Amino acid sequence: MKQKSKQNRSNIKVSIYISALIIGFFAIGQAFGQVTIGSDTPPKTGALLDLNQNVINGDANSNKGLGLPRVALTSLTSLAPAATSPADNTTHIGLTVYNVATTSPLTAGIYTWNGTQWVKILGSGDTGNAWLTTGNAGTNPTANYVGTSDAVDLSIRTNASERMRITAAGTVGIGTTAPAANRALHVNANSNPLRFQGLPIPTEASTSLNSLVIDNNGDVYISQASSAGQILRVELEETTGVNTNPNPDYGGTNSNGDERAIRLVNPQPLTAQQANAPNGSPNHINTIRGASLVWGQQYTNSNNGAPPRTTDQVLLPPGVYKVTLRIVGSFSNSAQDNTLFIKAIVNNSEYSLSNNTMNSKEAATFLYEDFIIITGNAQTLDFTVDTKDGTANTFQIVPGASVGGGTSVRSLLLIERLR
Repeated sequence: MKQKSKQNRSNIKVSIYISALIIGFFAIGQAFGQVTIGSDTPPKTGALLDLNQNVINGDANSNKGLGLPRVALTSLTSLAPAATSPADNTTHIGLTVYNVATTSPLTAGIYTWNGTQWVKILGSGDTGNAWLTTGNAGTNPTANYVGTSDAVDLSIRTNASERMRITAAGTVGIGTTAPAANRALHVNANSNPLRFQGLPIPTEASTSLNSLVIDNNGDVYISQASSAGQILRVELEETTGVNTNPNPDYGGTNSNGDERAIRLVNPQPLTAQQANAPNGSPNHINTIRGASLVWGQQYTNSNNGAPPRTTDQVLLPPGVYKVTLRIVGSFSNSAQDNTLFIKAIVNNSEYSLSNNTMNSKEAATFLYEDFIIITGNAQTLDFTVDTKDGTANTFQIVPGASVGGGTSVRSLLLIERLR
């Protein structure tokens, strides 16, 4: 009986001791609002929960770690199976688990919920969806990219300063934080030159290449006006004649004397006059981009020194041209003053005039040379010839002569584009 009473007293003491421990534990929790698990060491000041075995080994205080709950997540954008209600998305921000599911795009590892999706905490060698400073392998360019997924510009920086910006609209700016709209590339060189190095030498003819021009705004365009080396070469018609009678090309009596339009050989269809040269090369050449020939253009009225006429014209795009008109011909009389006037007409207005004088009716060469600048839109170029007023004389043009199996050109128009 005494032994049983002693045992009861012992059980009461144990119960009192356990109760005291529990009360003390909660009292400490209420006093500090912080808990240490693993030892009786007070928690660190900034720790709400301190895992500490109080095993001192240098800086180490434990020889065991934290085992996170192992959860099989179902989707990157779903809290399940941890929670299923949409209202839980916000209240569970910061929830951290170790995912064991490996259904793509999920992989095993530690994930934290950010309110809309699970974000994996990457470890060494674990690329996940991150771009690494040492490069990534196994990427898919149709799915993987560097940039933004919303309508926000992408800024690329070095030394904390922006060097390049790609706008949401796709404009690329280098050296500027505000690339100009509707410009694929906007470079602000800040008074520094641009360098291109190691460019290949083209194998095609230079006449087929374009050049770049920069306007006053700094905008760059392709220009055909600076393609030096482009030429136009065309024969003159042999039927051109100048005399004191009314000019049939005017369609009636001509009050301007006997001024007559120079006519050009039409390369289509091929005629004997503009057949290939004796060496087999073409006599008619046109490599000036945007230039064309117009035959039979009629003007019924005078305009700024240009007479009424039916003429053949060259349509030239903007640029600078060297123009040479070579006329081989002869006068019908051996006058002391056989003068031939050659007039260049640009856009149906007189541009310049030259005169050539000789005292013989033998065939001779007469030249017109000048530099013509075309600005704005494309403009026409044609020519007239005239003899000295009051001289009953006729001038006949010699276009070419048959030599061997080809035609050697005598009278021609040659235009060379300078820029």
